[in-house]
Amino acid sequence: MQTLEQIASCVAGYDPNALPVAQAQDFIARLVPRVQAVESLALRSALGRVLAEDIVSPFDVPAHDNTAMDGWAVRHADLATEGETVLRQIGEAFAGHPYAGAVGAGDCVRCKF
Repeated sequence: MQTLEQIASCVAGYDPNALPVAQAQDFIARLVPRVQAVESLALRSALGRVLAEDIVSPFDVPAHDNTAMDGWAVRHADLATEGETVLRQIGEAFAGHPYAGAVGAGDCVRCKF
């Protein structure tokens, strides 16, 4: 199997920041080994393996919209480039219920999911 450096050395004018999609797909195809065989095994034994086909749950998990953690809604323009930023909490937003008010300069909203 070739390394990225070996593949790139064969391409005139290689620029990783401006790689055309077709060329990037070719690089990936040459770097990632093809599946040689398909086997069934226990999920706990699948670490480091590649799926031969998609696994689709028969039901939504979780059964509702969900995010991984709580957070804050802020305006990027209000964040100090150095030191701490102090903002005024003007409300809270909960999962499925977006904050209805306007967030102005120096304001933030606590998001609880």
